[in-house]
Amino acid sequence: MFVPAVAKWFRTHQGVANRATLTSLGLSPATIKSLVGSGELIVEHEGVYRSPAWPVDVKSRCAAFCAADDRVVVCCGGAAQLWEYRSCTKVGVHITTTAPGRPIGGSTVVHRCSIMPTGHVHHRLDGIRVTSPVRTVFDLAKHVEPITLESVIEQGLRRRQFDIPALYDVGRLLCRRGRDGASQFAQVLTSRPTWRRPVDSHPELELLNELARHGVHLTTQIPVVLLDVV
Repeated sequence: MFVPAVAKWFRTHQGVANRATLTSLGLSPATIKSLVGSGELIVEHEGVYRSPAWPVDVKSRCAAFCAADDRVVVCCGGAAQLWEYRSCTKVGVHITTTAPGRPIGGSTVVHRCSIMPTGHVHHRLDGIRVTSPVRTVFDLAKHVEPITLESVIEQGLRRRQFDIPALYDVGRLLCRRGRDGASQFAQVLTSRPTWRRPVDSHPELELLNELARHGVHLTTQIPVVLLDVV
């Protein structure tokens, strides 16, 4: 059984903690070693542990990466799943870092990034660092089909997680010749009318695009005012 402070930490951090955290919460190195030996702690990475009471899922994996290295940020498919963007589960959990040296992650894809402004990183209360919605959209451009990228953009706009100017800002900052996904991001963004209200769903977007291919251009999300009926 864990002391209350450790149990509380696990409850609020996806069941994951690193050695420094456990020590600060009152566990000695000998106790940590004993808990690992008894199976009450599972080693996820060097110096990072998970309580077996928590399942191995996207959130616990992301929490373990972030606990292992404070320079790591979850990006691409992992970020899309954390933000609950549609049609992105096949991309997989990727992490990015601006730091040199031996990366963590095992079989997880690790990206080296030279540009990661603080505004592009969202710090969750459970200890996970994840790319912001607008940065996540840009990073997804190299992994998904144009229609999926367009759909995610519509979803983020609909949720008001970003707006069209923010998308153009991230494009101006990151779009460079030869950068994977940059041309697709630019093409999808510039082909979207800036005045159009975001659609509600992926099927609605597919219908809108199909009609447009046949020369039918519709205005989306028109407000309807219902008169009181006496």
